[in-house]
Order: sequence, then structure tokens, then C-alpha cells
Amino acid sequence: MNDMRVMACVTAQSAVRARLKDQGQVGFESCASNKFGIDLAADDRDYRVSGYATVLSPNARPVDKRFFVTINHNPGSYADWGFEVLRVEIDP
Repeated sequence: MNDMRVMACVTAQSAVRARLKDQGQVGFESCASNKFGIDLAADDRDYRVSGYATVLSPNARPVDKRFFVTINHNPGSYADWGFEVLRVEIDP
């Protein structure tokens, strides 16, 4: 897995963690584990990352939630490796 795909995966995990933080502690497999789908447009600018987040709540069993995150990559930008999260979708 190349570095840009790993960075896109890490960015997606951060976006999902921020979205789910009120539900409990959020965990993921490693981005290097190949358990994430990472689709890349031909122009190396648009990424779509999919996978599962595990939400750990003190009062309930762990719950796996499927997510899809759409990310735009702007190589000239220095903020967050040039990634901008455009959309976060999480199955209930």
C-alpha cells in the first residue's frame, strides 16, 4: 500500500472518529492491514475510503459500523497532507 493511500486511510479514520465520538470510544484496524477499501480516481485527487469502525460503549457491547469517506487531495496544500474530507457516511 503506498504512502498516499495510507494517509487517505488515516484521514478517513480521523473523520469517522470525530463523527462518532459522542457514541463512545472508536477503534479501527490498522490502515496497513488491507481491511479498508481505498478507491482512487485516475487524477490522484479523489479518494473514497471504506471500512469498519468499532464503537466501544461502557454500557453496551461493541458495535461495528460501516463507513464511507470521500476525500479530495490537493498536492499543493500543506494542511493535513493536502487532504480535505468532503463527505462522511456511516451506516446506523
